[in-house]
Order: sequence, then structure tokens, then C-alpha cells
Amino acid sequence: MTEQEIKELLVKFKEGRCSAEEQALLQAAYNELERSLPVPDTDPDYEIVKDLMWTKVTENVPASQKVKRLRYWSAVAAACILLIGGILYLLSANKERSKRVMSEQVEDAPAGSNRATLTLANGQQIALDAAKAGVLAQQAGVAISKNANGQLVYVISDNNAKMGVGMMNTITTPNGGQFEIYLPDGSRVFLNAASSLKFPVQFKGSERLVELRGEGYFEIKQNPNKPFIVSSNGQSVKVLGTHFNVASYTGEPTVTTLAEGRIEISSVSFPQKTILKPGDQSTALSDRFSIKQVNAEDAIAWKDGLFVFNDADLKDVLRQLARWYDVKVDYTAIPDIKFYGEIPRRVSLLKVLQQIEAVSDVALKLEEGRIMKK
Repeated sequence: MTEQEIKELLVKFKEGRCSAEEQALLQAAYNELERSLPVPDTDPDYEIVKDLMWTKVTENVPASQKVKRLRYWSAVAAACILLIGGILYLLSANKERSKRVMSEQVEDAPAGSNRATLTLANGQQIALDAAKAGVLAQQAGVAISKNANGQLVYVISDNNAKMGVGMMNTITTPNGGQFEIYLPDGSRVFLNAASSLKFPVQFKGSERLVELRGEGYFEIKQNPNKPFIVSSNGQSVKVLGTHFNVASYTGEPTVTTLAEGRIEISSVSFPQKTILKPGDQSTALSDRFSIKQVNAEDAIAWKDGLFVFNDADLKDVLRQLARWYDVKVDYTAIPDIKFYGEIPRRVSLLKVLQQIEAVSDVALKLEEGRIMKK
């Protein structure tokens, strides 16, 4: 972040025009200055100045208190100049400590990439990351291709083909993988790491039903006469045309976030049916749906190459990192700390762990493929 960008944020804050994310960014800068915590030295891949600013949130400190503290501080005009100078100083100082941290943590893990396997109805498997652009297979009047952008695309060449009825394909991403697919009806799906989507070669009948395991972001092609249904871990999401995200990993609650349109959610565990509106996020509990308003962009930022954490437990942060970097986590001695902030998914794990330590004093390391506390 440049000095000019910081000045512009300060002006917006004083005028009451700062978003919650921008307030968190300023709070992070102030926390860094006040505590004089050094930040690891930058390199071309890390781009910490442009892409990354974490805010440590100590236990049981509500966001309202942090905002009030920032508002009180920013009322003093001279402090604005001090903050700018302090941030720029912190981003360039303490290189020796940064080098020491890097020398202590030698094991690293690369960021995930576009990797997935397509399993056809006949059992044939295609490694999509290794496949070249072009037609990969023909099934029941449908051409399955990988386009120049690396996306999997289904194109129906014969709408009258009946032999495709009941034929199912499955696309699966491993830990450290993600993939994008255009379904036979033109709907677009982004699959996150350690996920799978099972879908028919052609959508026949009165509905479009798919089965999700893990996490997926959906942009559904409108068809009022044929609702789209996502089944995941006992939950059902019914839509006509909309954008939404479903996270349904084994052992974790199913979380559904609506970005655009309207959806109806239901569960096999209880009779309640709930309508979500844009910005609603539901969590499936044992006996009901818990609904809250969120920034939907935060929930779907992963598809655009960002982790976004909004009052997230460190353990939840580590679970997401484990899937993306294909590592495990030793949760022994991991403290209950909350985070606001964002981090690019393209950087290596080592750089992520260094940044967590820099802003939270929680020292983590990667040892034999496992994240653990030092």
C-alpha cells in the first residue's frame, strides 16, 4: 500500500465513507504501529504491501470497541501523519528479524492450482490439469471439452438424445486443487479444494439435480420451468437462477451464502424450509437453520484467489489452509484467536505462517507436512 493510498483511506474514514474492510485495514495499521511489531521483508511473490494486511483481534474484543478506538485516534490530525510514516517504516524495518524467521522455517508448501479429475459414467477417468485444450470425450449427445481458459465445458449437440438419461459424471478436486466447469445447462460452478460435484450428462425431467461434497460456488442459468437443486450433506438448495456458495465439508457445518437472487433451503433433519435473500448466510444446525447477514463477497472470495477472514477462529483459518496447501494440522496448543483480513491464495504456505506470526505472536511451523505450533 502506497503512502497516497493510506492518505486516501484516512480521508474516507474521517468523512465516514470507509467500508468495514477498509476500517479493518486501518485498524491493522494502527495495531502494528502501536505494538511495533515488525513485518516480514517483502519479495516479488509476496507483495505484502499491495495484497496483504492482517488484523489481529484479541480474545473477546468486539468489533465496536475496535472501531471506537480507531475513531478516537483518527480525530487527532497529527496522528494521521504519524500513522503513515509508521506504516511505511514497519514495512521496511527489522530485516534481520525477518531473515531469522525465514531461516528457522525451512519447510514450505506451494499454493494450490487448477487440478481435478473427471469421472465419466462408464468409469473412465480424465486428469483435467494434464489434459490439453479440446474435446475430451463424447457422451450421449454431449461434447465434453476443455477450453483455452482451462475450464471444463459441456455442450449439448443433440437435445433429443435419450440415451443420456441417468448417466452421471463426477468432477473431483484434491487437496490443493480447484476447478471451474460449465454444466450441460450452461450453469457455471467453481469447485474449491477437496470437493466433488456429481451431475447428469443431460438435465432431463422437471428439475436439475446435482450433488455436492465440499465447497462450490454456483452461477445458475435461469430456467423457471426447471429448478436447479444442490444436494449436500442432508441439505437441499432449490433455485431458479442465482449466485450462491455452499460449503459442506465432512465434519463441518453446512454453510450456504447467497450473493444474488433468491433460494430455498431445506434439510432432511428437520421440516423447516427457509428463503434466503442476498447477503444471507445460513448454517445448518441439528434442529434448524441459523441465519445471519454477511458480506457475500467474503464467502466467495476464494474463487477469485483470496482467503478472506472476518472474525474467523485461527483453527478455522488453519483448516482452510490445510485443504489449499494439501497439508495437515496439529491443533495441539493452537490458541483461540480471531482474525480479520485477507491473504492471496497464490503465495506459499511459509509466507502465510510468517505473516500470522508477525501480527499475532502465534509462532507456527510446517514440519513433515503438518502445521503446528512452535
